[in-house]
Amino acid sequence: MKNLTVHPLAFLLVLFTFLLAATSLHAGASNKNGNPYGNGTFFPSTGTYNGVLRGVDIVGVTTFSTSTNTTISGGPLYIYNANAGLYSDNLAVYPILNPSANTLTAFIAPTTNTASIYGPNASVGGGGFTANLSTAPPNQVFSGTGNLTQVINTNTQATTNLPFAINGVRIGN
Repeated sequence: MKNLTVHPLAFLLVLFTFLLAATSLHAGASNKNGNPYGNGTFFPSTGTYNGVLRGVDIVGVTTFSTSTNTTISGGPLYIYNANAGLYSDNLAVYPILNPSANTLTAFIAPTTNTASIYGPNASVGGGGFTANLSTAPPNQVFSGTGNLTQVINTNTQATTNLPFAINGVRIGN
């Protein structure tokens, strides 16, 4: 039987080949330079986001898109007010993304949709929120606070403020 001996030069050649191949690997979350994709790219300024807002006696969901042009388009916001027992689908979220500050600011305004298939709408005047953007690889997420103004009585214009927290994630570019 013949003894197998490894030549030191062959061993170094194999080791060098493995080390050279490992330098081109991209591993997403293990990438140390902070970008979300792990291959040198960053999130673009335009994107579509889902968000959930929660406050005392209110819960809501929204989907909105950011843009790089001067036209701001609103995404729907659906609110349920448990205290009043009313559902509202007559709000829209108009976002503005500031990529250099990693912030997302939005104003909330009523839309022309005044009829709901779920019964009477909660009469909500509008509001807004401010959120911070962060990266939770491979996702871009946001978290912030805001306020809605609810019109209690349209005859006297009595209002109440509804503070909320909002959290969400980018779902597309």
